[in-house]
Amino acid sequence: MANKVKTIADSLKRINGEAIEFGLLRAESINANLDTIPNRETNSFIDNSEVVGREDRVLEIVKLVTNTTSEKLSVIPIFGMAGEQIKELGCLNQLSGELDIRNLENVRDQEEARSAKLAIRAKINGLGFHWSDRSDSEVNHHNEEEVLEGLQPHENLKSLKIDGFSGKKFPSWMSSHFDYLIQINLEHCENCEQVPTLGHLPCLKALEIKGMDDVTCIGVEFYGMRSNVLFPALRTLTFWKLNIKDVNNTALERISSNLTTLKSADISRVSGHTFAPGQLFCTSIQSLWISDCGELSYIWDTSQPLISLEELTIRDCPKLRCFPRIQGLRCLDINECGFEVLTQLQLCTSLSELYIRGCPDLKSLPDLQEFHSLAQLVIYGCHNLKSIPDLGELCFLTHLAIQNCSNITRLPEGSLKCLKSLEIGGYCEELDVFPSLNFIQHSHTTLQYLELKGWAKLNSLPGEIQQFTALETLVIKGFDGIETLPEWLGNLSSLKKLQIGWCNNLMHLPTTTTRLIKLEELESWGCSKLKERCAKESGEEWLKIAHIPKIRMFESYLGRFDSSALTVIDR
Repeated sequence: MANKVKTIADSLKRINGEAIEFGLLRAESINANLDTIPNRETNSFIDNSEVVGREDRVLEIVKLVTNTTSEKLSVIPIFGMAGEQIKELGCLNQLSGELDIRNLENVRDQEEARSAKLAIRAKINGLGFHWSDRSDSEVNHHNEEEVLEGLQPHENLKSLKIDGFSGKKFPSWMSSHFDYLIQINLEHCENCEQVPTLGHLPCLKALEIKGMDDVTCIGVEFYGMRSNVLFPALRTLTFWKLNIKDVNNTALERISSNLTTLKSADISRVSGHTFAPGQLFCTSIQSLWISDCGELSYIWDTSQPLISLEELTIRDCPKLRCFPRIQGLRCLDINECGFEVLTQLQLCTSLSELYIRGCPDLKSLPDLQEFHSLAQLVIYGCHNLKSIPDLGELCFLTHLAIQNCSNITRLPEGSLKCLKSLEIGGYCEELDVFPSLNFIQHSHTTLQYLELKGWAKLNSLPGEIQQFTALETLVIKGFDGIETLPEWLGNLSSLKKLQIGWCNNLMHLPTTTTRLIKLEELESWGCSKLKERCAKESGEEWLKIAHIPKIRMFESYLGRFDSSALTVIDR
């Protein structure tokens, strides 16, 4: 095949997974006359299921693969076909499936755009229109509006993406009756001042609006006035990087009364508003993600409970103080928020997963003993939190993490019998000993993963660990005061992996290490003294670890990701 076409397997090695940026085509069997293509390095085209072609001869490749009846031909990313070459699309009568057109900033005007004849391409299911990144001086707003107007697709279209468009308004055809349109993505249309009218589309299931900085208001233009039924099929809604300063409550109330099918919503980096309008969240919604909303102080103010909501994620909302009342939640993830208390959390007794991370103002948690379905509990980086409420007998709890809470002086009481994974430590540095682990004493036959993080004052590990004979992975980090690991580590007969990090003064491993016959891997980082003493053959600790199949020693934690900083000790 001409134009230095190579198979995907070879190309992936060269461009590391970016083959799509050069144009990725799929064909089952293609018969074509290659005589018209200049002689170059070639491969067989027949029976090649994947093809990559050079950008500078895109047109020849597109003609080649579109002059076939192959039903497997599905996606054609077209690069460099803007400008005069876009009219060549008008001659390609077999175009079908999904079509991406890039570099549209090079198209001169509406007439040139119309020459692609997209309006008569009934077999094209998906269209992507892309403009490249440019400086403000290179942008012609009016011209881009004209070009997009000229790219009107056929009414059979099922998916539409517009990316990097710099016009101030969307084309008139977007308000037409695209009765089969299922998905719309509007990305980085930074100069558009209004969202297009979309509420009338009967089959629209997924809507994404991202990076539209000049859209400051959501009003009636979002849904239009022609239809009484709005967004009748919408299931997923995404708002990302918007500056919504004004929300027309009348508009939102009308939208909310019609959003009966919405299942998932993602609102991220939306600035300018102190609340996420509850009217957008209908009673059918099951999953809600809110993140990077710097002005958000409360989520919604509505008397209508979200009875179907099962998953709620709230991240990077530092001014958020009030938690909504939601009873049916299954998964709650709170990260980098300004909560001081989570009183309403006690109503969420159906939770199976609870994650609270990076909330520096959080002072207390409600009683968790009634959370009988809780399987995963993670509390991390909450530095004002002084204690964790007692856990009782949470019979489904298998994963527990309480780490980097620098004011905690005691761990919760309880009788956990099914715990498989535990991550603890990083507590008040005034403590001379690690807090008691009595709450997990009944998990000695189930606990498989244990991660301990210490602090400068500690010179010993908690002795309760030796009971956990089912442990397969043990991670010890941050115990700067320890010079020797205890002999009872040899009792952990099921241990397969031992990791030791940031123990700067550690020099001695227990002599009982040789009894750990199942130990397959020893890894350390930031333990320079231990690393030196574990030198193959010559190190004082070598005989203790010589039986371990895989030994990896790093100078630092980041060294784990840098092969040049790795010391591998072969047996």
